[in-house]
Amino acid sequence: MDPSSLTPVMRILRGCLHLLLGALLTLSVVRAVQERVPHLTAVIVLAVVLGAVHTVGAAWPKVRRSGATAAGWILLVGMVWTALLVVSPEAMYLAFPLFFLQLHLLPTTWGLTAVVWTTLTAIAGFCWHRGGFAVGAWWARRSVPRSPSPLFSATKRSTARANSGARSSRS
Repeated sequence: MDPSSLTPVMRILRGCLHLLLGALLTLSVVRAVQERVPHLTAVIVLAVVLGAVHTVGAAWPKVRRSGATAAGWILLVGMVWTALLVVSPEAMYLAFPLFFLQLHLLPTTWGLTAVVWTTLTAIAGFCWHRGGFAVGAWWARRSVPRSPSPLFSATKRSTARANSGARSSRS
């Protein structure tokens, strides 16, 4: 798509997409610095590489005109993003702007397939950093009958004592 044919709204949305990706890359780096992660250098290098690859592809007119070039660029962005996801849990949020790029530049079938793979990769990255798939634990906890909490039991005993004391004082 020729950028000169875009309406002002579409140009603004496209610019916002690039700003969002830049902001999320910055978030990944800032959080890694704040938490002093062991792979800090890798996070910074991969974030810079991903930003550079994205910027080059966004500025390269052939990416917008050629489906094969767009697919190659999105594949390269996806590979760098996956590497960043391995060392930074915040890189998971980058899946959102990647969805828009994939759906905009690829044919519908390939775009949807890329979105599914990006989603699965983001989920895998989330599980990798959390140490497992937590949704299963949530379902298991919901299906097991819960015993009353200690506070509930103490309140129930206290109320029963108060009621029995009130009955005995009336007699």
